[in-house]
Amino acid sequence: LTYRGVSVSASRNVSVAGIVFTTFPTSFAMGGATSSCSLAAEVQGFSGTVTWGTWTSGTAAVATVTGQTDSGTSSSVTLNALRGGKTRITVTATAGGVTLSAEKDICVLQLSLACGDSSFTPPSSLTDTSYKLTLIKGDPVATSITANLVGLPAADVSYTWTPATSTKMDMTTSGTGNKNVRLAPVAAGNETVSVQATYDGESITRSVDVSVVGIRLTGSSTHEFNSDPTGPATANQITLTATLENIELAALTSSGIGFSSSDTSIATLTPDPATSTGRDVAVTALKGGKVTVTVTAALGSTGRVFSAKKDITIINLLVTYGSGSPVPDPADGTVSLADGPVTLSAEFEGLEGGDFAWTCTPASGSNISISSPSGPTTTVSGSSGAATVTLTATYGGTGYTKDIGFDVAYSCTVDELGDKLDAISGTDAAHPAPVNVTGLTADNWTGIKTALTAHPDVYVDLSAITLPDGITNVNSGFGNCGNLVVPPEIPASVTHISYCFRGCTSLTTAPDLSACTSLTVMNTCFGGCTGLTDLSGLTIPDSVTNMYGCFVRCTSLTTAPEIPASVENMGACFKDC
Repeated sequence: LTYRGVSVSASRNVSVAGIVFTTFPTSFAMGGATSSCSLAAEVQGFSGTVTWGTWTSGTAAVATVTGQTDSGTSSSVTLNALRGGKTRITVTATAGGVTLSAEKDICVLQLSLACGDSSFTPPSSLTDTSYKLTLIKGDPVATSITANLVGLPAADVSYTWTPATSTKMDMTTSGTGNKNVRLAPVAAGNETVSVQATYDGESITRSVDVSVVGIRLTGSSTHEFNSDPTGPATANQITLTATLENIELAALTSSGIGFSSSDTSIATLTPDPATSTGRDVAVTALKGGKVTVTVTAALGSTGRVFSAKKDITIINLLVTYGSGSPVPDPADGTVSLADGPVTLSAEFEGLEGGDFAWTCTPASGSNISISSPSGPTTTVSGSSGAATVTLTATYGGTGYTKDIGFDVAYSCTVDELGDKLDAISGTDAAHPAPVNVTGLTADNWTGIKTALTAHPDVYVDLSAITLPDGITNVNSGFGNCGNLVVPPEIPASVTHISYCFRGCTSLTTAPDLSACTSLTVMNTCFGGCTGLTDLSGLTIPDSVTNMYGCFVRCTSLTTAPEIPASVENMGACFKDC
């Protein structure tokens, strides 16, 4: 201070003292092995005696402070986090007669996850930070998890879910700050889904160990139905394999792995014993159509059922004619056109659609034809000869074929047979015409040979007729009929058939003699039948005693029939064979 040129001065020492927090996180994340942290403060700017007041938490429901320890200018407490939210921590101290105070906010970050799935379980211990969740592969109802940073303004919290993409599930976020995630499982396996919640620059993370389980059904999805009743038992079986994915058999309910068929009239199921990883089932097709096989299992922990399905298409190409009778296989016979045109109808049994194409291959000289080359129906007509009609049908990109034999079976009396063969001559002479000769008696049946020998260039099939019952002797009955291709049926009454078919050089098969239990003499019966090759199917009755020269000069014969023990004379039986 200067007054009138005179200066004076005075001074005083001043201490600027205050409380400084030395250990004080702005946020504390609850969870894991601990739910507390340390807070510490000291008085700075003063070196004298300090008397500490009590630490307090403004919101005791969020956190409390305990265990205050004072040491000179320093003091510390333990913050005990109770739930998420914000609280204001206050501490006071007296230094040099002056009361000092300090306060600071701390956020307790408590991240909780909620899910309506019964398999969703929280961490099993304080040291475990992961939730558990089991999902079913392909479950049409997605599972949602909601994250919540407890006690803090929702609008100020952001959530980040990872991974951004997953091969095990589709993930979609929604809600305020993306707090929700929707999980749609698509593949079996394990994936850890994590969420990070951020508030005021501070973050906390929780994770969910997701296990996606399922069951897979593999095997053929199509089968061509085999209608042959003599086929093997496995001809109409498909084996499907159910394989557990990311789960063991022991984790299922006691019912294990089960199967069902959507239509047991189309296919039935025979499961094999289950193994630790799956089970096989034999699907037996009963007819054409579509059937769905379902395999099911249930989680032992929750009872939730998971399943897999496989659609099987059983292809059965049906062709019918007349009043709906199935057409015969070519090996079983032909369809006759003797009574006029025949309409064929095709379908894939139990299925809709399909493409159908028809072709007709007539034998030389035949006039058989079809009315339509495409569509599910066609009409076959003709007045002479034989033909093969072939159906080529396509379903689902796969082609199937069926052959149907046709012939014009001639029906006439013995007296008309000559005229009938005259009509065939020149048009279908090279094809064996099935002939049904009616009105046969023990007196007139020999007229068949007379007509055949008068038309040596017209080949004839007599399989449609049976010689009159009661006749005993058919010796030389068809001898030297070189145009006879298929013999008639021999009645059980016959005892002698010597020379019956001698010189029938076009004969391709022998008659069935199994019912002729009184037959004794077969002398030179098939002599010179050069068209016979395999007679292993010919049954010679045990009553036969004479087979002298029976197969003489059968130069194409490769397999002989079995000779019964009753035969006494078989001299020259196979001479020149």
